[in-house]
Amino acid sequence: MRSVVVALVYETRATADGASPETATVERDEPGPELSVVVVTYNEAARIADCLDAVFEACRGVASFEVLVVDSNSTDGTVAIADDYDATVLRIPDDALTTPGAGRYVGTQRARGDAVLFVDGDVVLTQGDWLVEARETLASDSSIAGVDGHLNERQTEAPTSVDYLHGVALYDRESLAEVGGFHPFLTAWEDVDLGFQLTLAGYELCRLPTVVGTHPVPESSLDQFRRWRRGYYRAGGQVCRKALRRPALCWRWLWYFRDKIATTAWLGLGALLAVVQPLLAAGWLLATIAAAGLVCQRLGVDGGLRRAISAILFPLGFALGFEAVPDRDAFPLDAVETVRRGSVCDAEASPRPSPTD
Repeated sequence: MRSVVVALVYETRATADGASPETATVERDEPGPELSVVVVTYNEAARIADCLDAVFEACRGVASFEVLVVDSNSTDGTVAIADDYDATVLRIPDDALTTPGAGRYVGTQRARGDAVLFVDGDVVLTQGDWLVEARETLASDSSIAGVDGHLNERQTEAPTSVDYLHGVALYDRESLAEVGGFHPFLTAWEDVDLGFQLTLAGYELCRLPTVVGTHPVPESSLDQFRRWRRGYYRAGGQVCRKALRRPALCWRWLWYFRDKIATTAWLGLGALLAVVQPLLAAGWLLATIAAAGLVCQRLGVDGGLRRAISAILFPLGFALGFEAVPDRDAFPLDAVETVRRGSVCDAEASPRPSPTD
């Protein structure tokens, strides 16, 4: 087992008389649990109970573990439901700070395990031996920094090396600390950013040929507008601006966005032709309609519409997001509220503590 890292952790805790919360910096150097599970939530009242039940069930083979729920200021009762479980429940109370990366960053700072498993609050983990296999894979080679699996359906028959992890992902905590972990100010693609950082640092990431969880699939192409409101499309500009001083990282992002860049260039060409050469613009329009038909044939009408909306929103969001991103250390960890402190659980722990706990 890899050594325990000494971490400085910020905690928000209520005073004994119920007055305003106070903050403290706590140095932890005692041995922590083998595994920390960080569940990131935002308005998941309909799914969080199933998610946490599955987390505790999946951890039954782990000698010692802790569960941390990091909530992004939900308004639907998610925190109240999570409070019934033997988990540490943290809340980021300011909407301006609630990004997907922020929840993972806060969870990483509070996690004490040698390995950290990240789970989205709308994911239900599958049962079986995948967590055992993931932990064994992570411990088998010090060059492996993280392990994940497939969501909803299996797409490979053997373990594969990947550039980034997604969905349900297990990381070595020392490796996370070495590259700084998740960036709290990224509004999307924080998992891809972390993967690129780790692989450029010489680490490997592994994907198991196993379905590790089920995740709801958006039912409507209009979900792209919800993503826009949450700042998803601004992240393209954020990550590229952040990578400008690192050519290797910048090229990785350009390659990752290659389809979106090509689509943006094609749309720009159409706009240019419409101004300078209308006849050629007519040919561009026919080619675009033909290509759209092929996309709809492959993805369905809704999938084609989703792709079209994304093609329009991506360059707009990229331009708006191409601004300097604050450093990780600028995130106000002392503003995070501790709603409940959970305990270190063992393999037979009950998800819900008894009234006397």
